Amino acid sequence: MQKIEDEKSYFQIQRDMNQYLIELRQKILAKVDIKKLSDSIIGFVGEGNIRSNYPEYNHGNYLTEIKDKFIKLFIDELQKQDNVLRALQNFRGENTIPIMTIHKSKGLEYRIVYFVGLEDETFWNFSKHKQEDRCAFFVALSRAKEEVVFTSCLLRHNMRDLTRSRRKIREFFDLLMQCRGIEYINFSSEKLLSTVDSPKHQ
Repeated sequence: MQKIEDEKSYFQIQRDMNQYLIELRQKILAKVDIKKLSDSIIGFVGEGNIRSNYPEYNHGNYLTEIKDKFIKLFIDELQKQDNVLRALQNFRGENTIPIMTIHKSKGLEYRIVYFVGLEDETFWNFSKHKQEDRCAFFVALSRAKEEVVFTSCLLRHNMRDLTRSRRKIREFFDLLMQCRGIEYINFSSEKLLSTVDSPKHQ
């Protein structure tokens, strides 16, 4: 891909991109070897452009390793689906619910985010690294474009320590309850209680 220097170059790159995508789709439908497709895409974008925009790929053979892993995983998915387009959709995670850590979610956004386990045990080192954990909490909170749901409980089965607490990270709950539109829902085996009152911190 050429460097964009003016408006004319910009529209030329757009035309080249559209033409390439048409050709790429034809190759996919023709079931061209996945490695050749991967090499074709990297060749079109330019390995130098990838490395300059994503510095992490400048470390050793990292780019090659990632490409080889992609090829292996995609071939595995293709064998399950026997349909390239459907395999691509599954590989991209379309129509799935991604599960990840807070740190892995950095830079990503979703319409709705569920945070499982807003408890002391999740931020087990909060007393020593308060600012770091506050930043992590903000990252989790800001991944949602429309709605975020935090879950918390008092007991967790199949854990070494069954009891859960919220004393250390109480400020997180206080912050949430100060926000407009917050609904606190208490689930129990007998009933569902929905209230906007501040929860009792255990």
